[in-house]
Amino acid sequence: MSLLEIIGFILTIIGVILASNQTIFTWVISVFSPVIYVVVFYNSKLYADALLQIFFILLAIYGYFKWKNKQLISKSSVRNWLPGEVYFGSAFVLIATILFYFFLKIFTNSDVPLADGFLTSLSILATFYTAKKIIQNWLIWIIADVLYTVLFFYKELYITALLYLILVVLAIYGLIQWKKQIQAF
Repeated sequence: MSLLEIIGFILTIIGVILASNQTIFTWVISVFSPVIYVVVFYNSKLYADALLQIFFILLAIYGYFKWKNKQLISKSSVRNWLPGEVYFGSAFVLIATILFYFFLKIFTNSDVPLADGFLTSLSILATFYTAKKIIQNWLIWIIADVLYTVLFFYKELYITALLYLILVVLAIYGLIQWKKQIQAF
C-alpha cells in the first residue's frame, strides 16, 4: 500500500459518488484519479489497466463535454441502451479483449493478460456508456468491479481491492439513483 494508492482510492470514490448523482464534476475528478493509478498499476505489472487509466482521462474529457451539452445537463436524459448499443458493446468487449490479450502476451511480462485485457475492455465500455447516460453502465461496472476485486487481491493490491469492493456498492447505488430518474420521467 502506498500513499499514491490511498489518494487514488479517495479520489475514485468521490468520482463515483458524483457520477451516481449526475454531477458534472465527476469528470473533473475522473481526470486526477487515473493519473495516480497509471503509476500504481504499472508498478504492479497491470499494463492494460495502466493504459486504461489514460483512456479514462480521455473519456473524462469526452464525458465532461458530453454532459455539458444542453441535452445531457438534465437528469431526465438517463436512458436504457438501444439494441444496437448492446451489440456494439458485446462486439467491442470481445474484440478489445482479444487485442489486449495478444498485446499483453507478446509485448509485456503480464502474468494475467486475459483478465487484464477483459476487465480493461469492460471498463472502457462502461465509462463510454456513463458519458452517454446509458443506465446499463452501472451493470457493467458491477460485473467489472467484482472481478477487479478478485484480481487486485490476487495482485496483493489490498487497498485497491477494497476500493473496488466499495465501487460495487457505489455502482449499485448509482443504478438505483439513475433508475429513479428514468421512473420520474
